[in-house]
Amino acid sequence: WNVKRYDSDGKVSYSIRDGVPEWNKCKYDLNKYEGEWENGLPNGKGILKTMDFHYEGDWLNGDFHGKGFLEEFSDEDYEGRHYFLNYEGEFKSGKKHGQGIWTSHNSQTKGEFRDDSPWNTKRYDSSGNLIDEIKDGDILDDF
Repeated sequence: WNVKRYDSDGKVSYSIRDGVPEWNKCKYDLNKYEGEWENGLPNGKGILKTMDFHYEGDWLNGDFHGKGFLEEFSDEDYEGRHYFLNYEGEFKSGKKHGQGIWTSHNSQTKGEFRDDSPWNTKRYDSSGNLIDEIKDGDILDDF
């Protein structure tokens, strides 16, 4: 069976083909997604909550894309504690890409990210002291 739901602009906001929701082609479990849809995928503004992370922001064709906030739940640290990793900034095709701030329990990295990695950034400890600097993807030896 096939079903299509349309938004007020006449665009497909949700569809089922052969009994399977079209959003299953997205790489995320969208059972906890609230937001805008287009062609069966998250597009526009939306919020996704999973067991591993929480994302709120812009979407394009089922990926984080544009500005957003990502809160990831960490694995255990060496003392057996769990903590959060937060990133607020720009995304491209589901990855941290552009200007942003990445915060962990003991440091904050600010600057430009590319393909999920710090590219031109400075990292500070929880007291605001500079720990290291990355330029064009490489850690500078001055530290």
